[in-house]
Amino acid sequence: MGQYWKIINLDTKEAHGLHKIGPETFYGRYDWLLRTVTQPLRPSAVTTATFPNTSLGALALPTDIILMIFHELEDWVDAMCLCVAHPILEVIGSPHADALGLAWQAPWIGHRLVCVGDYARTDDLPDGMLTEEETQELRTGDADSDYRPTLYGADYKSVYLYEVHRVIGYWDMNSRDRAKLRELFDPSYDNDEWVLCNLSKQEFVLSRTIKDFTGDNTKGLFGTTQIGLGTVLLSRICWSSDEGGTTYYDDEDLHIHRGAWAGDRFRVTSVEKFEETENRADWADVGAQVVAVIAAICRYNIGKDWRNTI
Repeated sequence: MGQYWKIINLDTKEAHGLHKIGPETFYGRYDWLLRTVTQPLRPSAVTTATFPNTSLGALALPTDIILMIFHELEDWVDAMCLCVAHPILEVIGSPHADALGLAWQAPWIGHRLVCVGDYARTDDLPDGMLTEEETQELRTGDADSDYRPTLYGADYKSVYLYEVHRVIGYWDMNSRDRAKLRELFDPSYDNDEWVLCNLSKQEFVLSRTIKDFTGDNTKGLFGTTQIGLGTVLLSRICWSSDEGGTTYYDDEDLHIHRGAWAGDRFRVTSVEKFEETENRADWADVGAQVVAVIAAICRYNIGKDWRNTI
C-alpha cells in the first residue's frame, strides 16, 4: 500500500502534500523544492552599478532618506517598481528589494525541513528536531478531543510549492521599464558551480558531484537527468517509523525513511559565494556518501543498466 508524505517547514508551520515515494517516483529532479532554499544570482549589471549622472528631480533627497522610503515598502513588487523608476533609485534600493525578493523566491532558506511519512510516530522523531514546546503540542493535541496528532497530521498551513515562483504580470508602463522589471524579477541560476549546504551539520554537496555521477554536462543549477540536487535534498530529509512504500534496497542503514538530514536547515548558493562567506575547512563534503546511497537505490530498483535510465 505505501504511505503518503508531506514536506514540512517546522519554523513556519507550513506543509506541502507529496505523493507516495516509491521506486517509480523517487527518480525526479524536485527542482521546485530546491528553489525554495536557493539564493539566486543577481544580474551583474545591477551588482556592479554606479550612480549615473542624472537628476532625481523632486526625489533629489539624501541617500539615507531614500533608503528610509524603501524600508517602508514590504511588498517586493512595490520595491522593484520604485527601483525601475530611475537608475539612481535602482542602485540605492536594490539591496532592500533583493531581501524582499529572497523571501519570495526562496522562502525556506535556513528553516527546519522534514519530509514526514504518515507512518511516523510522535515518539520516534529525530532527537532535537522539535523544541520542547512543539513536542508538547503534538503529545497533548486538542484538549477537547481524544485525538493525538502525529507530525504528519499536525494542523499546519497547506502550501503549494510548485507556485513559489509566481508569474509577474505586466502593468501599464513603457517598454524600457517593463524589460527592466522582468530582468530584476527573473532569478538567475546560470552559474556553473552550486553547493547544497546543510547549515545545521555544516555538510555540503556540490552540484558538480551529482552531475558527474549522472553524466549531465549542462551548466547551471538545474540539469537534464532525472536526478539532481533536489533529489539529494528530498532523499536525506525523509523520516518515518516504517519504510512502507519507500524506495527499497538491501542495506537497512541506508533506507531513506530515516534521513540523516531530517529537520535540518539548508541553503543553496553558488560555490563562489560559499567560499566568500564560509571557511571551507569547517565544512564536510558528503558528496561521495550521497552518491553511494543514490547509486545503491538505482542498482537495486532498476538493475545493472540503471545509468541508461536516469
